[in-house]
Amino acid sequence: MGRWRIATGWGHLVKKQTMNHPQKRRTPEQVRAGNLRLGLILFAIAAVFFLGFVLRQWLWH
Repeated sequence: MGRWRIATGWGHLVKKQTMNHPQKRRTPEQVRAGNLRLGLILFAIAAVFFLGFVLRQWLWH
């Protein structure tokens, strides 16, 4: 239960901070760059799991 309070508290803190400093808000280009970076990281993780599964099947069968 304490975890949720901490997570909610941090979310509230971040929202409040961006509202107090609108000039620090991320531009659409920065948002896109962040989304691309996250997508590439998730793709790399999925590729590693997939390759691990394929190699395990290929080596042990």
